[in-house]
Amino acid sequence: MPAKKQEKKSREQLSFSDPKLKKKKSFLPVDAAIVIIIFLISTMQGYVYHSTMLASEAYSSPSIILSGRKHDGTRYIIDDFREAYYWIK
Repeated sequence: MPAKKQEKKSREQLSFSDPKLKKKKSFLPVDAAIVIIIFLISTMQGYVYHSTMLASEAYSSPSIILSGRKHDGTRYIIDDFREAYYWIK
């Protein structure tokens, strides 16, 4: 029995001194990873909020009048769609 105990102790000592079993260092510290994750989540929340506000603004007052600019900078308005539905009134 004592020989088995000695053998077990020597194996335990070898396993702790073995360089292969040492804890591997991580590429990024945990603190930095948490900060990056929080930054990404807040950025995504800001993007969703911004997109929602733009979509609500665009869809709240739909318009069938198109406008544009000519090469010389003057503005022109195309309201053919509105005029085409004038007979519904």
